[in-house]
Amino acid sequence: RSNDVIAKALQNGKPQDRPALVAILEKKGISTAGQRTPYLLQRASLDRIIYQGVMRSNNPTFLLLDDLPSKTKPLKRDEALAELALRYFRSRGPATIQDFVWWSGLLNVDANAGLDAIKSTLAQETIEGRVYWLPRSLSKTVKPPTTAHLLPGFDEYLLCYQDRSASMDVKRLRALVPANGMLPPTIVINGRVVGTWNRTFKKGAVVIAVKPFTRLAELEERSFAAAAKRYGEFLGMPVVMA
Repeated sequence: RSNDVIAKALQNGKPQDRPALVAILEKKGISTAGQRTPYLLQRASLDRIIYQGVMRSNNPTFLLLDDLPSKTKPLKRDEALAELALRYFRSRGPATIQDFVWWSGLLNVDANAGLDAIKSTLAQETIEGRVYWLPRSLSKTVKPPTTAHLLPGFDEYLLCYQDRSASMDVKRLRALVPANGMLPPTIVINGRVVGTWNRTFKKGAVVIAVKPFTRLAELEERSFAAAAKRYGEFLGMPVVMA
């Protein structure tokens, strides 16, 4: 029933945002309480009825998949596996084949077939017995200066790897990810996750609260302050540290 309602609401070819679809579903007697909304929209997506379009303010918009203009030619299965592997390792390398399996959900045999097809375009490094694949442009790098990044919740810096030991102390992973699986925004300094952060808005300013795993060194504190300043500039707001 929800699929039919959503499809009819999008028949005019114009995108509808999430609140609009929620209102339409409720009007048709379909509850959207609790977690029903994301599951109803996910169901419509998995059933190839809708796809997500551009954001409207903070809300995603949705359109009918049948209205999606086709700008690419269909790929054969082996071509598709190779293309997916290429995009993964170019955008997320260094990564292992086990990471690719974790991220893609492919069977081992399919993931390996995709990697085998594009190995010649990648660089290979073996670290502590694990084979990593990465873009050739990253095979020769210099140590960067101390740099901090404020990453959002569910960022792929952690999520797209099965083995996260290169990005953080895995002993702290259980403390980082609560029982409900909601991965919080993270602080990354010199490539390592060193804590979490969150933001609230108050009186025209963005208030940033920090929970580092351990006390930050002076240079790390300055790097984090610079990252917070960049974030405030992006929002066009002054930053207040909580």
